[in-house]
Amino acid sequence: FRTTPLSREEEEEEEEEEEVAISRVSYDPALSRGGGGDILGFRNNEGFVRPRSHTLFLTSLEDNEDEEDHEDEEDEVVAISQGKRRRQSEEEVKEAKVDRISLLPDHLIHEILSLLPYEKAIATAALSRRWRTIWQTAPDISFTQPYFPSRDPEVENCAFVNLVDSALRHRHHAVPVRSFTLVMRRKLCDKTKLDNWIRYVSNSALQSLDLSLYGAYSFVKLPSVFHLPSLRVLCLHFREGAAVIDWPATAFLPSLENLDLTQVVFGPMANDAISKSCPVLKDWRMIFESAPWFSLEVNSPLLEFLRLEKINRSMGGLSICCPSIKTVMVFQLNDHLSPTHFTLSVPGLQTLVWCGPPPHSSTIDSIPASFVSSFLIPLNYQRSYMDSLYNGSLTTAFTKLRVNRLVMLESSMKILSQFVFDQRDQPNPPAPNYGNLKHLEILANIAEFDSLGVAFLLKHSSKLEMLVVSFYVESEQNIDYANYFEAKGGFGRGGYWDSHGVSLKQLVDISIYRPQGQRYEYDFLEFLLRVATSLTKMTIHGARQRESFQMIKQLQQAFPRIEISVL
Repeated sequence: FRTTPLSREEEEEEEEEEEVAISRVSYDPALSRGGGGDILGFRNNEGFVRPRSHTLFLTSLEDNEDEEDHEDEEDEVVAISQGKRRRQSEEEVKEAKVDRISLLPDHLIHEILSLLPYEKAIATAALSRRWRTIWQTAPDISFTQPYFPSRDPEVENCAFVNLVDSALRHRHHAVPVRSFTLVMRRKLCDKTKLDNWIRYVSNSALQSLDLSLYGAYSFVKLPSVFHLPSLRVLCLHFREGAAVIDWPATAFLPSLENLDLTQVVFGPMANDAISKSCPVLKDWRMIFESAPWFSLEVNSPLLEFLRLEKINRSMGGLSICCPSIKTVMVFQLNDHLSPTHFTLSVPGLQTLVWCGPPPHSSTIDSIPASFVSSFLIPLNYQRSYMDSLYNGSLTTAFTKLRVNRLVMLESSMKILSQFVFDQRDQPNPPAPNYGNLKHLEILANIAEFDSLGVAFLLKHSSKLEMLVVSFYVESEQNIDYANYFEAKGGFGRGGYWDSHGVSLKQLVDISIYRPQGQRYEYDFLEFLLRVATSLTKMTIHGARQRESFQMIKQLQQAFPRIEISVL
């Protein structure tokens, strides 16, 4: 208890503390009426009754001590967290200053540099002392000549050649080259430079050689290219010229898996020279010019993909005997380049694409049941081959090759239609059977002579399952053609299309491209939807004109069972 009088300030503080204490205790009216010794009737939270002055003073004192302890604990926690954040920020600053890429080992940095053009890799020498010489030991070299039409080609060529020369000269010669890529966009005048570069990179460790050049070159003087034991990829592309390649009889590339040759001319060599020298070849692509007597034999045991494209000259024959091959593609850009004989012995073949005239004779052995063959007729297909397509002599080749996909472009369809028109008065018209044909793609002008060829193909392809038609329109109309169709009753129902007796019961999918919404297009599509009794959907691509959408709406109303979608 206090024994000394309080000052006024102390009395005001005590009154404030009492008000705080009063808020923390409860008032019991029963105690104020009984003889409990406390007429005020205040009860604390523990249930004990104390005199007012004693209770208020002790309660406020305890609360003050608890608040001070709590504030001390909070200050301590804040100080600890601030210290941790301070240490973390300092560590982050230190980590940010560390160059982690420079800490990588050389072989990983070399992998990063291999993704850059070599001139960019050389520019990394300016980064730091660590990077000053690391490009000199990079095993992968790639040069791509920039193309600026406004610049002087001689000055540009000279600058690029000096760059390649300087880079190879300053490179660490003890480190072998693993891959070399060179892309030239202009002709290289000094061919000895290229010879020197190829000799420099040709070593026992070279795995990839990729050259894309302009102009004519000769690889007769570089036999070392054909004796690289580790070479896995060989790509030689030539534009505005050709490369004369003398494939040596002693050539041996035991690790070569990918061979890509574009615009090459072979000197005298054995028919199977390439196959024998590349025992593990898996991917073979070649655009070449051969002598008329040249016959190519492909018998690589591990070959999976073969693409051949011949230019300017025909070849004596083509023989493909590979147990592992899955895809064969043969393209003949000119219509007179058909090989005299074609031999196919491929038990694992899945896809054959033949573009151009078929071979004069063929021998087919060991073709699996899942085999798919496509026959593409080029733009400049000769009339003589259209004669064979019309009179059925191609039926034998189609049957042997199991041709189930036929693609005919604009000019070829026009030639076939003209041939059908010229033979329209024959008493016994031919009846070829393309029974294996399940997929037909045509580019045709339905309003002109192309309709004759379209009707002819549909009539003799009873097993057709998918039809793709691309429309086009010509400005001039043939009078003879118009009179012929008028005599046939026109394009409407019961007219020209119904006169052929076409049956397309197995047709389930039709794709139409670039319709104009003309009447002849509607009649043709309406005819297809009527005779294709199993048809489930038709997709129309590239409809732009209002007439096209009106035509589509009419077809949807006339054939509600068929799903007609517009893309």
